[in-house]
Amino acid sequence: MINLKNVHTVPWQGKWANKHPYENDARDIFRRKKDAVRAGRTAAKSARAEHFIHSRNGRILVRNSYGRDPRGARG
Repeated sequence: MINLKNVHTVPWQGKWANKHPYENDARDIFRRKKDAVRAGRTAAKSARAEHFIHSRNGRILVRNSYGRDPRGARG
């Protein structure tokens, strides 16, 4: 199941942006990746969602959960 609140930090027209699944346009656009990651993390925490950080070629490098983890607690 896809959560539409999830945030993806992705390369966007030579810059970096934060998008939600199935959106055609970026919500926030940044010159530096680290600034986009910081804003994406804040948005994901606020929405209690997942934050996916992509590489320049679009591959997911990091996935962080800031809400209820559907896989349950591990430990």
